Amino acid sequence: MSAVEIVGLLELLATRGGQEDVFRIAVAGNKEFGHLIAVVKAAEMLNFVDTPKSTVILEALGKRFVQASAEDRKAIWRDQLLTLSLFKEIHDVLRRQRKHRVDRDFVLETIVIRLPQENYERVFETLVGWARFGDLFSYDEAKDTVSLE
Repeated sequence: MSAVEIVGLLELLATRGGQEDVFRIAVAGNKEFGHLIAVVKAAEMLNFVDTPKSTVILEALGKRFVQASAEDRKAIWRDQLLTLSLFKEIHDVLRRQRKHRVDRDFVLETIVIRLPQENYERVFETLVGWARFGDLFSYDEAKDTVSLE
């Protein structure tokens, strides 16, 4: 799931008084339920929402994110990414490199080691997409390198 989908969920919740039933979100948005659950879990991982039973509740940080300017949203997003071990590990490695750059293969190997049951290519795409959204690090497709912004 993309950062845009997570932001869309947060903005939807803000318009619905800060909470909504996940089934209603799926029906109203004509979303595939399994994919919506993945988006909700991603937002929860970032501490933007809580999900008691079938309700999705916008947390204080999620409310702050929705109300923030575009630049502040990036900063909040970036801070939340750094609470997730995979993002923190890659970011720390990049900071220690002389040119603040690593090969894509290094990141893929890290994903395989840390998340062996996951589709590493899909995780890589999500990692890069989320990192780009928060200006945490970038990916150069031509050079196959990940680097600090």
